[in-house]
Amino acid sequence: MIFVIEQKIAGFYKYKIKELQNFGVKFAVYSIYLPLYIRKINLKYELDAETFFENMIYYDLTAKQISDNYRDISEKISKRFKLLPDVKTPLKNFYPIKLSRYE
Repeated sequence: MIFVIEQKIAGFYKYKIKELQNFGVKFAVYSIYLPLYIRKINLKYELDAETFFENMIYYDLTAKQISDNYRDISEKISKRFKLLPDVKTPLKNFYPIKLSRYE
């Protein structure tokens, strides 16, 4: 099982995530491209940051399957958060990373 988490949220929870990684939990972090006219949606992430961890999306996928199927996953994530209701925007730079990147 691998948890899929948005890059900004991963930054907020890097210590909690690192603790879970020590127990063998795997994470994939994605960064989503938002056109300028919907960039204000970023506020939603900030407002929901405290509760996001308890409601993380997870997919029973390997990291390779995630990168091979990023469009399908991006649509599921978009629907889950109602972020891009009328825009088909694929995830950009969707790849598993290590949290040391944030340190």
